[in-house]
Amino acid sequence: MFNAGVGQSSFYSRPFYSFPIERELYPTKQIPRLLADVNILYIFKAPNLVLKPVAGVGYSPQGYKESGRGLATNDTFYPYRTILKYNYINLFGGVSYRLALFPMWKIRIVQTLNLMGSLENENRLLKKIAPATRTSMIVDILLKNNSNLVLIPFFQTSILPFNTKKYSPVSTNYYPFSYGINIGSYF
Repeated sequence: MFNAGVGQSSFYSRPFYSFPIERELYPTKQIPRLLADVNILYIFKAPNLVLKPVAGVGYSPQGYKESGRGLATNDTFYPYRTILKYNYINLFGGVSYRLALFPMWKIRIVQTLNLMGSLENENRLLKKIAPATRTSMIVDILLKNNSNLVLIPFFQTSILPFNTKKYSPVSTNYYPFSYGINIGSYF
């Protein structure tokens, strides 16, 4: 099953310092950001079972918008704004539970454990692989041409901090989460 959509990405506690303290940037506002979410999900065939294993791969970037104050060389402050995006590829596995079954549609709850691999780790601030969990509800609608349309609202959250270090003593750990909706299809 291929699905794509959007997710609102944020993190649990602020401020998280994304830049080395030597750059003298001090965040004052960090707000959620809308990002793409793409997955290929396979639900293993297990006839007449309500609970089925699932596996897949995906692309789930995390990020946020940040504004704050920077310290200039003449010891004056200036405002700054930036948009941060951390790209992740997911490998995941879990279970699917059939919640409801009707003639033309069905509802499944899917719970997965995701291993999120960072695609950009040049500054070593973020872990190369970080664990997350994802809860989804799949609304599967049978179409007239024997294909299926799926609507998938989801919530994904980190299990452990994604950062390897803190750039400032006042920085929090980076625990990202996202929620959104995907639309997909399969034949």
